[in-house]
Amino acid sequence: MPIMMDKVTVSKTAPAGTVVGTLTMLDETGTARKANYVLTEDAAGFFAISGASIVTLKTPIAAGFYCLNLEASAQFIRFSDQASFTVVVS
Repeated sequence: MPIMMDKVTVSKTAPAGTVVGTLTMLDETGTARKANYVLTEDAAGFFAISGASIVTLKTPIAAGFYCLNLEASAQFIRFSDQASFTVVVS
């Protein structure tokens, strides 16, 4: 998968601004690329992108599974992709 996220879990009591996971975009050769990321859905208003990280927007977040859809465009080269991740809030 060209876009990866290192963690996908967060506590339901995590304060706003908590990093849920960090994104990495790999090109066709497997080289990590700096990229611009955009959530394509509103992530239920609980999550946002800050740089290459998914962060919480508010607290508390109800326990459950939240699907995040995003698009990424690599910087300085012509390469883009989409990905979906399920964030687990417990």
